[in-house]
Amino acid sequence: MPEINLPEKKLFFTIGEVAKLFSIKESTLRFWESHFPSISPKRRNNERAYTRKEIAEIQKVYFLLKEQKMTIPGAIKEMQKPKSRRLDNFQVISTLTELKEQLIALREKISEDDES
Repeated sequence: MPEINLPEKKLFFTIGEVAKLFSIKESTLRFWESHFPSISPKRRNNERAYTRKEIAEIQKVYFLLKEQKMTIPGAIKEMQKPKSRRLDNFQVISTLTELKEQLIALREKISEDDES
C-alpha cells in the first residue's frame, strides 16, 4: 500500500496531487469517482478538490482493487457493506504500517544515541 503523507495544514488536494500520492493516473481517479459514490470531490474553480475524507476512501478503493485484486463490482459490493472484513484488514494493515514506521524511527534514534 502506498505510504500517504499529507501536509497537516492543507485542506484540499488537486486530482494531480492525489494521483501522484497513489502512483495512478488522473483518469483512474475519475473512473473510480464514477463508480464509488463515496469519492465525490468538490469543485473549486472548475477543478476537483479532494478532502482528507475522500483520500481515505480512495485509499480503501486502492486497497481493494490493487492489493486485494478485486473487480470493480466486487469492490463496490465490499464498500457497501457496513463492516467489511477486508476493510477491517485494511485498517489493521494501516495501523501496523504506522507502528512499523514508528519502530524504525525509534531504532534509528537509538542507533544515533549509541554512536554518540
